[in-house]
Amino acid sequence: MGIISELPGLWEDPRLEAGRWEGRMSENGNKDPLSTIQAAHSRIDAWFETTRSALANDEATSACAQLREVLETHFAQEEELYFPTLWQLRPDQEKCLRGLIATHAVYLGKVDKTVEFIGAGRPDDAVACFEELQKLFAAHEVEEEQTLRDMR
Repeated sequence: MGIISELPGLWEDPRLEAGRWEGRMSENGNKDPLSTIQAAHSRIDAWFETTRSALANDEATSACAQLREVLETHFAQEEELYFPTLWQLRPDQEKCLRGLIATHAVYLGKVDKTVEFIGAGRPDDAVACFEELQKLFAAHEVEEEQTLRDMR
C-alpha cells in the first residue's frame, strides 16, 4: 500500500491509496484523517478553556506551559506524520498543507507572549494576547478541517 503501509494501524483504509476517504470509521476501528484531526482539535479547545480560566489566578503560567506542550505535540503529529502523508497522496495539496504548518510557530509565539505578559505583571495584556491566540487558532482549525474535507 505504499506510504500508508509504513504507518501501521493509522489509516489502514484502501481508499487512501486514491487520495480519498469516507467520513467514517474504517473496518479496523481507525478514524479517517479528518475525524482524527477534529478529535484532536476538540481536545485542544478544552485545553484553551482550561488555560483561559487559569489566567485569572496563580496557575496561569503553568496552564500556559501545559497548553504549549499540547500544541507542540499536536503540531509535531501534523508536521511529521499527517500532512506529509497526505501530500504524498495528494501532491496538489502540498503547498496548502505547508502553509498551514507555517502558522504553527505563530501560535506558539502567542503562548510565549502571553506568559511574558503574565511575568511582567500585565494581566490585561496577557488576557488580550491569549484571546487573540484563541481566535486565531479557532480560525486555523476551521481552515485545516475544510482543507481535509476538500481533499475527499
